[in-house]
Amino acid sequence: MSDLPRRYACRPLRRILSSVEAARGRGTPVAAASEALRLASLFQAAAIWLPMPRKCLVRSFVLLRFLQRSGCRATWVFGVKTWPFGAHCWLQLDDFALDDAPERLAAYTPILAVEG
Repeated sequence: MSDLPRRYACRPLRRILSSVEAARGRGTPVAAASEALRLASLFQAAAIWLPMPRKCLVRSFVLLRFLQRSGCRATWVFGVKTWPFGAHCWLQLDDFALDDAPERLAAYTPILAVEG
């Protein structure tokens, strides 16, 4: 998992999204939703020790790639709010947010969803 922040660094968003989509098609069979939830919880506990920025884009990318490597899928959602302007991203499994609080996400309107 420690190699994932390096795969993100200094790359354009288009390449990051392409790497997520490319990884979706290979690897192990998709695990159950309960396994994805368990792994996301494990990731949240370990994330404070990872050498990576705490920005939502980095955190969501690393968590998504971690889930993919473990045979799980999630949707990477990008959203915006207009006043005051803000942009944010998070992971979802169906309607459940994996790496953020639903109360915080309610302020954002999704504009892009990438299946991973």
